[in-house]
Amino acid sequence: MVKHLVQEFNITSFLAASTVTFFNVSDLCGRLTVAFIGDRLFKGHLVEMCVVCALLLGAGCLAARFAVQFYQMLIFNIGAGYTMGFISGTRYSTVGEALDHWYADDLYSVSRVGAGLGAIVGNLVAGALYDVTGSYRICFVVNLGFCLLVAMGFGTLMLLRNRFLRTSHLLHSEGTVESSLQKRNNENVTWTKKLHFELLSQFAQIRRKCREKSDEKIPLNDMDSKVKYHTDKNSSLE
Repeated sequence: MVKHLVQEFNITSFLAASTVTFFNVSDLCGRLTVAFIGDRLFKGHLVEMCVVCALLLGAGCLAARFAVQFYQMLIFNIGAGYTMGFISGTRYSTVGEALDHWYADDLYSVSRVGAGLGAIVGNLVAGALYDVTGSYRICFVVNLGFCLLVAMGFGTLMLLRNRFLRTSHLLHSEGTVESSLQKRNNENVTWTKKLHFELLSQFAQIRRKCREKSDEKIPLNDMDSKVKYHTDKNSSLE
């Protein structure tokens, strides 16, 4: 990115490097957005959001291919960083929702390995394209193709999941279809009831112990003194 900006826009390397800083800051903002409002807004729809993010990133790459001014590339870096931050922040949850939490750990490991291999291959392809064409503009077109491929992959996975996995492997014992989200909700309700019952049991035990302490027998000396007091009082009244 820095070399492309210096070569195509005739700016200093320091100003070109600032776009990388904006990219990383936007990436952090995307992750924070997921952390703060992701559960309330996007939970259960992360695969669909990844499709949207891939399409937005592809549109940004197409616009960057025809960018002619520095501020246009700066806007592209900010948008791309925010989109990548959103995808990175929801990676594990997205992998879990992709197949309704089947083999989530294994799929997450595969996705991390794939991301590392993609970074290596992407750098090699970018260098090869620059050697052939003398410019990095063609790389944005290649990125556009990959973004469309990712969006199609997520969309196909979502359709296959809804068509086969949720109708074939998640049948309830009574014959109704129960999604993994419903199962998790039922587990949460059961766990909450169990915790409430345990708290009530502990509270009842504490009350019983306090009652036993208050109902303990009075010591013998105190009993003798009280009996003698009542006897003397009755004799005086007579």
